[in-house]
Amino acid sequence: MKKCFWAFCALALPLSAQTTTQAPKPVSVPSPAQAPPPPAVQTPAQTAPPAQAPRALTVDPKLPAYVRRFSAGATLEYLPLSLIQYGQVQQTQELGPIEYNSDSKNFHSKQFGGGIVLQFAVTDRWAIAVNGLWRQAGYEMANVIYVGPQRKEIRTTEKTTATFYDFPLMVRRYNIERTEPGWRWFYEAGGTLRYTHRLKTSIERTEGGETTCCSSGPAEVSSKNVPGVTGGIGLQFNDDFGIRI
Repeated sequence: MKKCFWAFCALALPLSAQTTTQAPKPVSVPSPAQAPPPPAVQTPAQTAPPAQAPRALTVDPKLPAYVRRFSAGATLEYLPLSLIQYGQVQQTQELGPIEYNSDSKNFHSKQFGGGIVLQFAVTDRWAIAVNGLWRQAGYEMANVIYVGPQRKEIRTTEKTTATFYDFPLMVRRYNIERTEPGWRWFYEAGGTLRYTHRLKTSIERTEGGETTCCSSGPAEVSSKNVPGVTGGIGLQFNDDFGIRI
């Protein structure tokens, strides 16, 4: 029994060795699905770095300005005082027993005037204002002479009118800042240049009720430009529509 077992084992070993050596090796053939993908082509858009998002700018909200940095408007003025001495002046002079001389003058001026105003705010409370104002004034003078025993009247009437242009350059200061709401008041002071324009004079002579001569033309003035100083105080209002008075 032992001999048969060892013989069978010896026979089995070569057979197992032969079967192991002769077994065909598996060959792995790549399938179309497992084929390597083609190399990816990079486009210029893919190679460029991504664009950066713009930065958000933080802007501080501005306060509303109730008095603008630069403003312009019209102005209407009322002058309680006359530009020249108002009233009537009469002078009488006795030249002799048969001659009598009388002079009378009546000064007048228009109480209303107007113009434009420009303002530039330097700071929140200080501003510079430039005005251009128009006014008129004039006077009327009469000279009466009685001559001869019958007192013949010789009357000479002179009428003079003039137009004035004032150009004040003022410095203003407000009681509150221009960004604060509500009405405000201000005071101002500065220099003024007055320019005299259209100065006209007409003279009429009457003897015994009949006009004998007359003349009209520009009057002579010593200086057309007169400097001066100006001061004032004012109020400023604004409504819901932004109209400022």
